[in-house]
Amino acid sequence: MLKGDDFLDDTGDDAGGKEDEVAALTLALERRARWMEVQLSKLEELHRDINTAAVRAVLAFNDSGWDRHGFMPRIGNTLKRFDSIGYNREAWQGETDERGRA
Repeated sequence: MLKGDDFLDDTGDDAGGKEDEVAALTLALERRARWMEVQLSKLEELHRDINTAAVRAVLAFNDSGWDRHGFMPRIGNTLKRFDSIGYNREAWQGETDERGRA
């Protein structure tokens, strides 16, 4: 983590030196912000992959049936239909139309 004390040492009343120290701190904070944006993007991608895997697991389980004896009706091929649907990337990123729909 960045520490302000590392960049802003009291070395006197030199105003030019303070501006350089502030500029160094600003650059360090900008680098940290870019790194955090990359990490957030990776986390969002991981979250999307986990959700997709969970949906696929539930659909596969549904196709094989929930009941012990197989009396309940089954739709079948739900996993295949899910794969053929695809998904709208904007909906995953939280973008909506004028009515608030994804």
